[in-house]
Amino acid sequence: MLDSLFKKYILSMKPVFFNLLNIDNMLTTGYNTRIMSTLDNDKAYVDNCERLKKIADKKGLIFNPNQDWVDQVIRLMAKNLQEYGKYFCPCKQHYPVDIKKDVVCPCPTLEQEIADHGCCHCRLFCEKEYKKEKFDILETITCPG
Repeated sequence: MLDSLFKKYILSMKPVFFNLLNIDNMLTTGYNTRIMSTLDNDKAYVDNCERLKKIADKKGLIFNPNQDWVDQVIRLMAKNLQEYGKYFCPCKQHYPVDIKKDVVCPCPTLEQEIADHGCCHCRLFCEKEYKKEKFDILETITCPG
């Protein structure tokens, strides 16, 4: 008897109850995982950005003035860290990543690339005089594998 009264009560509150139920279900299933994944990605991005900024400062370089470009490269590199445990250069990596052959940013050829072109292969690190350009990430990626 109480069960049937409870069911009627719950059904009368259907919109409110089911919204609460769905929120609870989302938090205990995949939705919460997606939120945490996004937060982890943001932290990995910020950590990588700070790491790369220190490298640029130490070498007397700047990030490319095209901030959209910089964001793409840094996010891809942060994703590599999360997936493979190292900051593999996203523009020179094999697909899939070859952890024995792929280079970690900053690349060993960074100084030579700066001397030859004014920027590194990824166009992430640049000389201070480097002018802002729009780039397509696909133009830069040279998949060796």
